[in-house]
Amino acid sequence: MAAGLGQLADGLAALFDAHEAVAGRATELQRQAEGERCKAEGQLHPDADPAAAAPVLFALMPGLIINHHQITDITLKELTAGLTALGTTLTSME
Repeated sequence: MAAGLGQLADGLAALFDAHEAVAGRATELQRQAEGERCKAEGQLHPDADPAAAAPVLFALMPGLIINHHQITDITLKELTAGLTALGTTLTSME
């Protein structure tokens, strides 16, 4: 009986691993589709890499939210100018 339970546990673990792999791939495909949608809607430049843009946006969000609630909203022009200045500086350091 114990051997049967061990086999069942192993089978369930394998099924779980397979589910995780499929779910991970589905999530990746969803992210890719979202990136293409953002490009099509003009939210990302056609040459932009959504996988590179996503963590930067994620990192910026807390500061933008705090700024919105505590100080004032930053304009798109200000944000673009600041990010461009930082990008230019970091690129020149390579």
